[in-house]
This record gives sequence, structure tokens and C-alpha cells, in this order.
Amino acid sequence: MIHRYSKKLAGIYADRGIIPEEDEEIYSYGLEILIATVFTITVLLLSGLCLHKGAETLILLMVYCPIRTFAGGYHTDSNLKCISAFILLYFLILSIYTGLKGTQMPIGYFILALVYICNIIILMLAPIESSENPLPYKRKKGMKRKAFYFTFFYTAVITYIQLLDRTYANFALLGSVAIIWVTTLVVIGKIKYKSKEVR
Repeated sequence: MIHRYSKKLAGIYADRGIIPEEDEEIYSYGLEILIATVFTITVLLLSGLCLHKGAETLILLMVYCPIRTFAGGYHTDSNLKCISAFILLYFLILSIYTGLKGTQMPIGYFILALVYICNIIILMLAPIESSENPLPYKRKKGMKRKAFYFTFFYTAVITYIQLLDRTYANFALLGSVAIIWVTTLVVIGKIKYKSKEVR
């Protein structure tokens, strides 16, 4: 549905001379990503508000989205699967967060250690590119740097909260889970695209 709508919209823009006709396919793809992203974020924000988890949802998206944008990782083969998986994972993350909320320091230290391991993994593996759409070297290098900067920045904030100011420890926990989530997708993406290269 999103693919069809974005293709139709790009066709209208090309017919009206808003975009060059030869770039219609590129604009169609960009519109498809934009529409899917806006739809998914809207659903998550509304779900967060309905569940009285608006702040948690914002923090999750603030940590997850920039790192995921530059680190890449596993992608499903359709928008519907992508949106469905993201929404299901969102509810899973909220469940994990609710279960771990208010945990004592030993578990907090363990999760913090996992976040530091995630930093190393993202530094080593990001960005994940598909074999069908390889990135130019300069862009890949820039994306790696940005993925690591965002991960490192959020890790520094989480560390400060966990060790020095536990007032927002629950939000630090949520940020930690988001970083672990992105890193998991990076590792799965690396395995998936590596196995495709071997075939």
C-alpha cells in the first residue's frame, strides 16, 4: 500500500514538473521511506500516550532512531513486515523495561557493561550495508563516525545517570535497552548480508 501510494505521488510530482521525470523512481523510494517512518512513529507515539508511556516512548525513539539511521542493520523485505516488527519490538521493549524498572545496581552494572560492549560492536561493524546497495567509502566512513558518536554520547549520559545521579535511572535503563536493540539488529544484519555474499 505504501509502495503504491508513494509511486503514485511521485508520478503526480513528475507529471506536474515538480521533480524530473528521470528521477521519479528515486523520489518514489524516498517518499516510501518517509511515509513508512512517519506512520510508524505516529503509531508508537499514540500507543505511548494511550499506555501513559509518552516520555518512555520519546526517550526510546530519541536513542534508537539516530543510532539506527547511521548504524544500519537488519531490514525486512517489505514495509508491512518492517512496521509490524518495529511495533511488536516496541511493545516487547516496554515490557522488558517495565519488568526491569527499579532494578538494583548489580543488574544496572550488568546492563551498563552490555551497553559498553554494544559501543565496541557498533564501532567495529557499523554501518551495515546490503550487497544490493553498497555505500560509497566516504559516506560509509561518515555514517560509521556518526553511529559511534550517537552511541557514545548516549552511553556517556546513561553512565552518568547510573553511577552519579540515579534520579532518572529508569530512563537510563530504557536508553540502554534501545542501544542493545540497535546493536542486535546490526549483528543480525551483518550475519544476513555476510551469508548472502558467501552464496
